[in-house]
Amino acid sequence: MAVRRHRELALLLFSTALSLAAVEVALRALYGAPPRFLYPQESYVADADVGHWPKPGQRAFSHDAVVTTNRLGLRDRDLPARVPAGVRRILAIGDSQTYGEGLALEDTWPKQLEAALRAEDPSARWEVVNAGISGTDTWQHERVLRRLLEAYEAHGVALAFYVNDVAPIYVPAAPEGLTNTASKRVGYVLKRSALFSLVWARVRAANGVGDAERRILRGEPSPRIEEGWAQVERSLRAMKAMCDARSIPLVLAVLPRRDQVDGSEPGSAYNRRVREAAERVGVPAVDLLEPLRAAWAEHGRALFIPWDGHNAGLANAVVARALVAPIRAWREPPARRPAAAR
Repeated sequence: MAVRRHRELALLLFSTALSLAAVEVALRALYGAPPRFLYPQESYVADADVGHWPKPGQRAFSHDAVVTTNRLGLRDRDLPARVPAGVRRILAIGDSQTYGEGLALEDTWPKQLEAALRAEDPSARWEVVNAGISGTDTWQHERVLRRLLEAYEAHGVALAFYVNDVAPIYVPAAPEGLTNTASKRVGYVLKRSALFSLVWARVRAANGVGDAERRILRGEPSPRIEEGWAQVERSLRAMKAMCDARSIPLVLAVLPRRDQVDGSEPGSAYNRRVREAAERVGVPAVDLLEPLRAAWAEHGRALFIPWDGHNAGLANAVVARALVAPIRAWREPPARRPAAAR
């Protein structure tokens, strides 16, 4: 009797495992393989002004893409404060969509913009600095820009805006908890499963994660959201003033969310409101919603990292191409020296 029960239990376990494996294979076939998280993921240090800052001089991973940071902590090579003769330097500011979560550096939109500008005019020497920092919002981008304009000469600034950047000033989480903790490392392993990723996404949605972003996309007001929009406009105005003081231009790229691009989220009030805020401040804005929808018709899910939502290299190529024309239209003022070099 005991032997029979053991056989029945073994058969049940085997059939369950086989069923789960079949579901895993089917999900991967439909939606792609989930990202692999290699250890260590990028590390951050506490920053009194911004909250957290990428650890300078590190070599780590973002998902399974290699990350190296320069002596200032930027995901780029070490740069001289003064721009070399004949070079035009652009500072690219933003969050993880700019930093390039899960991507090789050359697949980020700043580096694809650099390549596209050079391809447009091989005689021009463009340099686009990837100054994106994951987990930051517009009020932090204002502070990042202020710091970098004091450290580097620049001819212009490109700011990428994403829906979760609509936030009032808050006290950021301790940087030690952002990556590489014991619980995070367990999560990195579990997220390699498409089935786990699906269940986890459903649990998060059931617990209201993402509701605030959805309300922003659809233009549904709340006191907290309105505080966020007010802060966005203050920060845009401050960044415009910094650039004006140095006689350098600022352009804003409005990045849509994946579900806006694939049509499953009808809301686009967010895009309109960002454009309106930028217009009031006097900053030209490039809305990427329609260009990315057109690209979706050709490339589909390949525009985005599977199970993640961040732009993949193909989407970033669309962003880069859309920014080429407004940037090439900039006049060619002399680069302004950083405060440290004056």
